[in-house]
Amino acid sequence: MEPKHLIGIEKDLTDIELFMKDESHKVRVLGVWGKGGIGKTTLACAAFDKFYHRFGRSYFTEDVREESKKNGINCLVEKILSILLDEKRPRMIGMPNIQRSLRRTRVLLVLDNVDTSSQLLSLIEENLLLGPSSKVIITSRDKHVFVSGGVHEVHKVEELKREESLQLFCWHAFKQGHPKQGYEELSVQVIDCAKGLPLALKVLGSYLNSRNTKAYVSALKTLRKYPNREIQIVLRVSYDGLDIPEQRIFLNIAFFFRREKKEDIMRVLDACDDDLYVDIGMDRLLKRALITISSDSRVEIHDLLQEMAEEIVREESREHPESRNKLVEIHMHRNDAVKLWDCVQILSLQESSVKSLPNSIKHLSELRELHLSECRRLRSLPELPPSLTYCYLDECQPLETFGFALMRAIQNSSEVRFCYPGSIIPGGFKYSQTAKRSISIDLTPASSDHLLGFASYCIVSASLIDYLPLVYRKFHFEDEKIYYRCDSKLRYLRYMSTDHVLLWYDPVDHVLRENQKR
Repeated sequence: MEPKHLIGIEKDLTDIELFMKDESHKVRVLGVWGKGGIGKTTLACAAFDKFYHRFGRSYFTEDVREESKKNGINCLVEKILSILLDEKRPRMIGMPNIQRSLRRTRVLLVLDNVDTSSQLLSLIEENLLLGPSSKVIITSRDKHVFVSGGVHEVHKVEELKREESLQLFCWHAFKQGHPKQGYEELSVQVIDCAKGLPLALKVLGSYLNSRNTKAYVSALKTLRKYPNREIQIVLRVSYDGLDIPEQRIFLNIAFFFRREKKEDIMRVLDACDDDLYVDIGMDRLLKRALITISSDSRVEIHDLLQEMAEEIVREESREHPESRNKLVEIHMHRNDAVKLWDCVQILSLQESSVKSLPNSIKHLSELRELHLSECRRLRSLPELPPSLTYCYLDECQPLETFGFALMRAIQNSSEVRFCYPGSIIPGGFKYSQTAKRSISIDLTPASSDHLLGFASYCIVSASLIDYLPLVYRKFHFEDEKIYYRCDSKLRYLRYMSTDHVLLWYDPVDHVLRENQKR
């Protein structure tokens, strides 16, 4: 680690060294506790670098919370085992053999950013039975995690002292351990706003690097304007100093690309917008300490900066509702799909070379529209999320596996519009198909009392026209006629070279609301 990263943590390392010197044959667990941005991960990383050579095997597990959230705790266990045992597929050798190997090995294991005691139980007590004199270091914001998770000692990370704060700020602002001449008083005033929080000192120092005294005065004016909002305002100063394309890159990373490979992020964002200049923008974010790049080229962002990004989007949504979708739509034309992200409402992969989608797509609880038009290599689709309303599969002729969960849509009382190639009608339709231009269904009064909604479909033959003909659906129950017209979104689908099925489902309450608008 560079000297600037070790400022203020020497005393903490001394305490951890005492923990390491414990010669007990039992596995000992140390909890490192403190507020966000206080330097828990930095301390754990420094301790790992200093002591790992004393152990037979060692592993630093980055961001347990995010890893278990994205891939599940079992995948994380397997990943840790593969490193500790030097096995690509540890499950293949069997759990009894795994446990025998681990019990013979003295291990140093760091679990960074644990947020629930259940994660600790799954990792330490149930699956990772380490050898005698092994040591485990865990970092968390939540002290309760340690109390109920079997931790033997807890070390609290305190804020930096004033002298340490000034030194850390100066390393980032002036590339030296003391203020530049003429900036002494301004530097002291800035560090007072950071309140000894290392993350705030790094971000402010990086933002003010190479700037004149006027920039310092302007930053201080902003920081003092909102004294009660503390750290978020401190971090926001650096974000507000970015150009608009750089702000967009930062927000996209915070929402969609956290812990993804740098080259993958650049490829996707470049495909989305030619005006972002992603390589230059990411370099600026790195210099501003708003992102970091790990040893395996993954882009990291601190939890507090993630929370700041979420607050920025909430503010913009309240002030400019029309711009909200800028962060919840992903369009990747003629590019391979890299990954699917939480919070996405619209996912467009049309004309891409994607062959399948990951099973994790079913967990995208906000996904409303899925555009896969002209994905001519697409062969299968996994289970789709219940939130999905529009799904476009036109011109996906190779598609072999596709399950449409009509009953689930009915149970969720959600509307659905699907378009897919072929002429196969989903099961569950009571009335036979017809080649006529219309079909009528009479419902008895008794059945209308228990009516949940209307599912309808039609098969559209291959056609040279540029858009689909209008499809009207007329519902009649009791003495009221309800006319419901086809969506314009489905109408303007492109030319279709083969037969396609159009399918709708509308809950009764939705149909009634639409009728009342007429």
